[in-house]
Amino acid sequence: MCFNEEKIRALRARLPDRRALAARTEALKAVANPGRLAVLRLVALEECCVCDVAYTLEIPVSTASRHLQRLRRAGVLRARQDGKFVYYTPADGPVVASLLAATEVES
Repeated sequence: MCFNEEKIRALRARLPDRRALAARTEALKAVANPGRLAVLRLVALEECCVCDVAYTLEIPVSTASRHLQRLRRAGVLRARQDGKFVYYTPADGPVVASLLAATEVES
């Protein structure tokens, strides 16, 4: 075999663990949809409830709700309940900050 054991061990030590990579993969898959990406960009502008998202993006409330839930389950959004309304904002952290920066679109 042609490999350097010491190099391989050092490279493995520098890689993130598989759970961290899996979480990042879920976040990337969640925004790999134009509708969900639009939702993320919208809630980055201002905290929104499902109705705000649906009417702003001109999509059915059920579609907006599914997009919000998918993004929330992937750790991309966080939710805050106020009475019977749930408001969404981007989650904190470098993954979401990178997603927002990478998806910035010039008008």
